[in-house]
Amino acid sequence: MHLLRDTLRPPAHAELDLHNINAELSRAELQERLAGIEFNCSDDNRLGYGEQACFAPVTQVDGLKAKYLALFFSEDDTLSAVNIVTDPEDHDSSIAYLEEHFGKSNFKKILDEDKWLVWRRDDKSGGILMAHHDDSDNRAPAVMWFRDAELAERLLAP
Repeated sequence: MHLLRDTLRPPAHAELDLHNINAELSRAELQERLAGIEFNCSDDNRLGYGEQACFAPVTQVDGLKAKYLALFFSEDDTLSAVNIVTDPEDHDSSIAYLEEHFGKSNFKKILDEDKWLVWRRDDKSGGILMAHHDDSDNRAPAVMWFRDAELAERLLAP
């Protein structure tokens, strides 16, 4: 099924511009920025009533090699969160890219086995940028942006 979907709708390179994402960014602005990438969207109960998650296969997001890009929108169609699923083989280069572009991260242990590198964004984009600390988990590593810590807790809860 995975191969069939990617053959019918091949992954694309996404220019998200992680430096300039924020909670006021509208769905319309993102659709313009990501023109040519076809997203599948559905309601996401983890976010709340009327909020949606949209997914698309990608090959790259900005300078990160990636497999999928997910955008989460609030009820008013503004950006709530971003999830970039990366390849475990590219984990070290993903972390190097993030540290080159966003500086040194802080280490946070959210759950016993869930360790993250965190960049709190104090510039105009705000929010929290996170990446899995290592690729040793059984899941694909991810780079995530959240509009605030409360939303991060809700989406990362087991």
